[in-house]
Amino acid sequence: MNKRALIILNILIVYFVWGSTFLAIRFALESVSPFMIGTFRFLTAGIILLIILKIIGCEEIKPVYWRSAFIIGAMLLFVGGGSVFWAEQYVPSGLTALIVSAAPLLMVLMDWLRPGGKYPSHQVFIAIIVGLAGVSFLFAGDALPEKNVYTYIGMGVLIASTISWSAGSIFARSAPLPKSSLLTSALEMICAGILFFIISLINGDLFGAFSGISLKSGLSLIYLSVFGSIIAYNGYVWLLHNTTPALASTHSYVNPVVALFLGWYFASEPVTFHTILGSCIIIICVIVITFYSPHLKKKDPSKLPIQKRLTNKPR
Repeated sequence: MNKRALIILNILIVYFVWGSTFLAIRFALESVSPFMIGTFRFLTAGIILLIILKIIGCEEIKPVYWRSAFIIGAMLLFVGGGSVFWAEQYVPSGLTALIVSAAPLLMVLMDWLRPGGKYPSHQVFIAIIVGLAGVSFLFAGDALPEKNVYTYIGMGVLIASTISWSAGSIFARSAPLPKSSLLTSALEMICAGILFFIISLINGDLFGAFSGISLKSGLSLIYLSVFGSIIAYNGYVWLLHNTTPALASTHSYVNPVVALFLGWYFASEPVTFHTILGSCIIIICVIVITFYSPHLKKKDPSKLPIQKRLTNKPR
C-alpha cells in the first residue's frame, strides 16, 4: 500500500474504533473500576504486542526508547485515557466527547507556539474553530448533568486530560523512539499499564477486581484491549509520525459522532435534527483540515524578535 492509502486506512480505524470505545468504556464500568480498565487494557495489549514483535523480530530496545515511551504513555494513555475512564462515572458521555474534542485546537496551537513550530493555514484554523462549534451544536440539546461536586471535578479532569493528550502528541513527534510504530505503541502501553497497576494497587482495586465482572464488561475489556489499543492506538501513533498534528487529531471531531450513533443503535438514544446537522458540520471541517494540512508553514525567522533570530542562527 502507498502512503496515502495507509493514511486513509489508519484515519478510518482511529475514527470508528475509538468512536466505539466510549460505549465500550460505559459497559466496562458497569462492573470494573476505571483504574483496572486501564491496567487490563494497556498492560495486556502492550505485553501481547511486544511478545509478537519479539517473535517475528524487532529492533533493539534502547533505554532512551523506554524513557520516551514512559513520558508519552503517561501523558497520552495514563492521564489522557485514564481521565476519561474515571470521568465517565460522573460526566455524561456526550459532554465527555465534547470536552475531549478540543484536542485538535490545542495541538495546532502548541505546534505553532513551540520553538521551530508551524503556522496553521487560515483554512485549517477556521475549520478547527467551526468544528468545535459543530461539536457544541451536536450536544446542544443534551440535558445538563446533575450539578454536584463530582461532576465539576470530572469536567476539570477532562480538561486537564485534553491538555496532557495534546502536549504528549506534540512531544511524540520529535521524541527518540523506535522506527517501528508497533514497537513504539507496545512500549507506551506497557508504561501506561504499569502506572495504572500502581494506582490500582494503592487504591485497593486489585483485590477481587474481576470477581463480579459481567459478561458485557468482560467483552468490553477485550474489545478495548485488542481494537482500542493494539489496532487503533498503533494507527494513531503511525499518523503522528507520518502526518500533521491537525490531521492526526481530527479523530476528536469524528469520535463523538460515531459514539452518538452507536448510542442510538445500541442504547436507543435519540438522534435529532441537531444531531444530523452537527455531524455534517464536523465531517465538512474534517475534510477541510485533511485537504489543507499539507500547507502548514514554518515560522518565518524574519518575523521573530531580534533575540530569537540570533539564537536560531546555525552554528
